[in-house]
Amino acid sequence: MKMLQAANEELVYVHPLYPGVPQKVVNEIAYADDQGEMQFLRRSLLAGAFKFDRRGSQVLPVHLLERFRDYVGRVDCLVCVGYGFGDGHVNQVIREWLEVGAGRRLEIVGPEVERVPATFLHLASQIELRKAAATDCFDAVAGIGRSGVDVTWKKFSTWVRGEGRGARAEFELFMSQYRERQVAAMVERLKTLPFREGDIDLEALGLSQDELVCQWKAGMREAPEDVVEVFLESRKVKP
Repeated sequence: MKMLQAANEELVYVHPLYPGVPQKVVNEIAYADDQGEMQFLRRSLLAGAFKFDRRGSQVLPVHLLERFRDYVGRVDCLVCVGYGFGDGHVNQVIREWLEVGAGRRLEIVGPEVERVPATFLHLASQIELRKAAATDCFDAVAGIGRSGVDVTWKKFSTWVRGEGRGARAEFELFMSQYRERQVAAMVERLKTLPFREGDIDLEALGLSQDELVCQWKAGMREAPEDVVEVFLESRKVKP
């Protein structure tokens, strides 16, 4: 868990035009090499139902399947994260491993996990379904607590992935409407201030001009994550 966390959080690439903001790449880890150039690490070697099928264009060496069979035979509990059980070769290894004894347990983790795969129905009593995202699962295992800001950006990322190409237009529309509401709120706030001879009556407020400006900015300023949270609430996006 510590190695996975280090690879995910400590290997980063920061673009010179966006200092302080690590670049994000779907299903890859972007990092800077010794020369400062962007490089990539794949989060998975190969996916799909035909990784061990010689008729496929991308084939994993068969000895990796045998290594998997050897390693899985040494444990009593196997946790499958992000695996859709579409590869017959892998399924056979897992099924035979479970059939060895009732003491062996299979835990299937995924945000859309609803039912035990058909090929494992006779072993359902040994299988636990955990409807959760990979990050949430790993956090629970490692005892990692995420801040509210982290949770907000994670929800937003999940929403963007789910909406696909329409996400940008929908969020831009929200931001346009949000700015209009902010301007309207500013106008209403101005109406509450005392005026004298066409100017704000600083004496009545007991403030200097600089103090009023600072107070005004503090009241109007919102962190980006606060705005995003308002958006997620408006769309009823759940954690």
